[in-house]
Amino acid sequence: MQQKTYEAYNQECRFWSTKDNRFLKTQIQIIIFKQKEVKYIQDGQILRIDQFTDVITKPDILENIEQIKFLKWQGRYGQCFKKVDKWNVIWNGQKFSKIGGYYSDKGEKQGLWMDLIKNFQNNAKAYEFGEYINNKRVGTWKQFYQDKQLGVGNYNEQGQRDGKWTQLSDYFFNQKQVIYEGEYKNGKKVGLWNIYYENLFIGGGLYEYKKRGESLEQTKIGKWIELSEGFYDWSQVTYEGQYKNGKRFGRWNIWFKKNYGDKNIELMQLNLRYLLQRGGGLYDCEQQNDGLGALKIGKWIELSEGFNCNNQITYSGVYKKGFKVGRWNTFDQKNYIGGGVYEQKLEYDGMCTNKVGRWMELSDGFSWQFWVKSFIMVFIKMVKKLVDGILLLHMMGGLIKCMFEYYLFYKKAEVDFMMNKMQAMLHKFQLKQEGGLKKVIVLIYGVKLFMMVNMQMEKKLENGISCLGNMEIIRNLNRCEGYYSEKQECDGLLGSIKIGRWVELFERFGSGNLLQQIVYNGEYKNGFKIGRWNTLYRGDTEIKFQQIGGGSYIDKQGSTKNGQWKELSDNFQNDFEQSQIIENGHYKNGKKIGKWEVMDFSRKNKIIDYKYYDDSKNTID
Repeated sequence: MQQKTYEAYNQECRFWSTKDNRFLKTQIQIIIFKQKEVKYIQDGQILRIDQFTDVITKPDILENIEQIKFLKWQGRYGQCFKKVDKWNVIWNGQKFSKIGGYYSDKGEKQGLWMDLIKNFQNNAKAYEFGEYINNKRVGTWKQFYQDKQLGVGNYNEQGQRDGKWTQLSDYFFNQKQVIYEGEYKNGKKVGLWNIYYENLFIGGGLYEYKKRGESLEQTKIGKWIELSEGFYDWSQVTYEGQYKNGKRFGRWNIWFKKNYGDKNIELMQLNLRYLLQRGGGLYDCEQQNDGLGALKIGKWIELSEGFNCNNQITYSGVYKKGFKVGRWNTFDQKNYIGGGVYEQKLEYDGMCTNKVGRWMELSDGFSWQFWVKSFIMVFIKMVKKLVDGILLLHMMGGLIKCMFEYYLFYKKAEVDFMMNKMQAMLHKFQLKQEGGLKKVIVLIYGVKLFMMVNMQMEKKLENGISCLGNMEIIRNLNRCEGYYSEKQECDGLLGSIKIGRWVELFERFGSGNLLQQIVYNGEYKNGFKIGRWNTLYRGDTEIKFQQIGGGSYIDKQGSTKNGQWKELSDNFQNDFEQSQIIENGHYKNGKKIGKWEVMDFSRKNKIIDYKYYDDSKNTID
């Protein structure tokens, strides 16, 4: 049997999407070769290749998607391929001469260094400054963001944090300026720790420092207010409850604070804490969970992943010994919009729950407000193009149909607000276009009335489920799905893997723009894309998808793009103010090479620019 020369696994990475104003997730394929090389691959494209010289110690693996794409260190190697002398950072092609420091002849960091924070990225350019002795941090270290010192603390001779510390949160960035303040003892947190967001106290609790076996551990005790993993200014979600022996127990509440526009003023009038409680439930810390923490029990209300001001989706149901059981419902604020039933089963490796029967589920990034706002913006843009106050009703027909089909669940107050906004804008045109525009105003009231009638009809439907095709966004595709092979092992990847033909949605399909409908069609083999993959798009819900891009993957230690490719730009969408950019060129073993054409799809693929890639560096000249 031939010995495997590499280890491969998938790593989930969070990244900040400026377009969607929230965190998104993507899968990065990591391949570690015994020939001292690490490859990072996303969607078949090699993003980065790192060399390492220490075959005994496992190489450090980057977890930040922007660091994988943009971070390089520049310096020289000495004997035995050890880093020596001055090393500096290059970020997205730009050299940061002040970031970095010196290595000794043994390849150890020495003297004063300016380090990047763990989560360094374009919206989190923060640094740490202090001294290294033999590769260990010692003495006082300071943390800076936008040329301001935000954090400070000391390291002992063993390189452990010790004494009073003020430090940036692990995922600090410009929309999550969170600071932790407390005390360390030999690298462990002890006593009271406070959490601050933009200089305001928002949470914290107590750590107990005690011995467990041969080691000393930090354990949370008593009352705590903790931040959600995805906390930022539009998603100020906190968890409040009690810890017992380091595990959550009893009642835990989930709180959400709105923080945009003048909403805080409105909320303060309703609630002295200007917080809206959104969910929570009970923990049982007495039952065993293989050391993974307390088990959820009884009635729970949970927030969706990516919950924020524009996406307030919650799930309501019952837990039994940590497993979801029975009926679970999905709500947009207080409006029922879906759900289904979980069935508990006993399998060879323990209890589990599976979804059974009929389900209505939401796609990732679902947001009612973004859908409604998209319709409003399209409508307003059309109004600006009125000629003599006459609206082209046949153009409105398709948009109104889409709006009714997707938005019937939306609450009356939001519809009123949107319609009033439209009416106010149209009123400005009325002075110049008195005659025809009055008909448009009447049409708006007709649309509003029709929506209200449909909402009332919707409430009478059984279980609140619309009979209008169950909101199937991609009806024109015969099947948008594929198959998984259960619990196979492939190059170190355990669990379900994709096999055979697949049709996959663009990660932001429909999000933020009604007509951002892009799908990918191709084949998987043992979890890797192979052969020809096509990119399909439609600019109207009444027409079929058309192929506008794609290319081929080769099986070379995983999926790797090769040959001729047409790729859509990251912000490709059906928008009147933005071009629809497609790039056309060649890949060689996962790297772009040579001359690439930049085309505008909205102008019949007219070439508007060129890009040139250096094969040896994979950089734009």
